[in-house]
Amino acid sequence: MTSDPPILRMAVVVSRSASRRRWLFRILAVAVASMTAFVLAEMALRLFVSDTRSPYIYDEFTGTRLRPGHRFVFKSEGYSSNVINSRGLRDREHSLAKPAGTLRIAILGDSFSEAFQVAQDKTFWAVLERELQAMPEYRDQTVEVINFGVSGFGTIQEWQMLEHSARDYSPDLVLLAFLPGNDVRNNSRQLEPDHRRPFARLKDGKLELDVSFRDDPLEKR
Repeated sequence: MTSDPPILRMAVVVSRSASRRRWLFRILAVAVASMTAFVLAEMALRLFVSDTRSPYIYDEFTGTRLRPGHRFVFKSEGYSSNVINSRGLRDREHSLAKPAGTLRIAILGDSFSEAFQVAQDKTFWAVLERELQAMPEYRDQTVEVINFGVSGFGTIQEWQMLEHSARDYSPDLVLLAFLPGNDVRNNSRQLEPDHRRPFARLKDGKLELDVSFRDDPLEKR
């Protein structure tokens, strides 16, 4: 029995090597294609699918705030498609540094300012910005109205929002949207049933801030 010629043995080895390379290439191509598909699917979900988490998160100063970057559709009362900006505001992105020649107005308020019930361009603060910008008095300025409203806020929370967020934007004017129906009650621990917020209390005849909600483990969770 004779062995295979060297050239034939070499051809078999080369053939097997080429076959292995083809299979490796196919496996690599499938892996790359699968990874690309997963990445594209993730991007599509982030862009077009609403987040099912609550739009509200814990905040050490106000008790609660809007979740930065949150994307969702509001349907329970009215309708709006929302993207909370990177700073946790129901508004478009705004730079912290105020551009030259800009008149900045900060809006503090509760659900009437947050206004999930309507599209963002139909909120009162968006209309205010457009109406002011159209006035001859502001022809040489850029009017910028920034919304800091969060549902359920009382004036103590709005004050904390001013101190720890709104002031960073150097507003020229601050407008406080006040609702007589519950804004007074929201500030009193005795009157407000929801204690997941800061309150004001009298001590030795002076008002002081009550932030005992920070000690509640359920609130932090």
